[in-house]
Amino acid sequence: MSQNQVSSLETAFRTDCRYHSRVYFLTCILEEQVSFHSIESYKDVTASSRYDKVWITFADASTCHEIPGWPLRNLLALVVYGFGIRKESIQVLSLRISGNCIGEHSRIFKVNLNVPEDLELVMPPVVGWEKNANGKLLPRIVDMSNSLDPQKMAANAVNLNLKLMRWRLVPSLDLEKVAATKCLLLGAGTLGCNVARALLGWGVETITFVDNSKVSYSNPVRQSLFTFQDCLGGGKSKAEAAAESLRLIYPCVKSVGHTLSIPMPGHFVGEEGKFS
Repeated sequence: MSQNQVSSLETAFRTDCRYHSRVYFLTCILEEQVSFHSIESYKDVTASSRYDKVWITFADASTCHEIPGWPLRNLLALVVYGFGIRKESIQVLSLRISGNCIGEHSRIFKVNLNVPEDLELVMPPVVGWEKNANGKLLPRIVDMSNSLDPQKMAANAVNLNLKLMRWRLVPSLDLEKVAATKCLLLGAGTLGCNVARALLGWGVETITFVDNSKVSYSNPVRQSLFTFQDCLGGGKSKAEAAAESLRLIYPCVKSVGHTLSIPMPGHFVGEEGKFS
């Protein structure tokens, strides 16, 4: 590949998110431009002759310079048994990604197919499929989201910490009941901010703020959910800024803010302060 084609490949792959999670697809080149197509369209793409080059591409996790990874075996089985290619030479692009760099580590292999004409086209066993308890062939899938998703990792860590707090401090604490509790805080000032942080620390997952004022320059040093940025441009709504801050601290919390004036008992309420 020319340097321009390599650059086009890296740019196309970064911008076309549809192929980030696919193991197999097609990489097509027309002059210096690279595009991608699904592996299912192989026959149509190659028959059209509208591209200068077409490479069957697979995501390769191999770290060996000249040795492709095991997904190539399943890919070649697909080429032979799915596309009926027996006696041709095919170009295979081993796509290897390191950071944002693709061209430096990826490899192009030429595979010479020499499949006997009398070979029965019965799909052979492939890696990654196993029989379940009912004897049905299914892919073996492992859910790693608890170890890779930052939000789930945070939720698991918070849950473990709450269990330790219950074990050491309040054995009778019903954590599920606390998590299901919905709290409404009237006021998002010094007291409201600190109460919200305490509720969050004890496992409350639904917190609603009601306040009618905006964040002023004197607030952030006393009110823990606000920053200097919240004061700019006339100040954000305190209720909404406090709710947003809670979500930044712990994304799993369900927190909203409502700008609303609640008059003190016994005080006169004008027509503009009334609502139904």
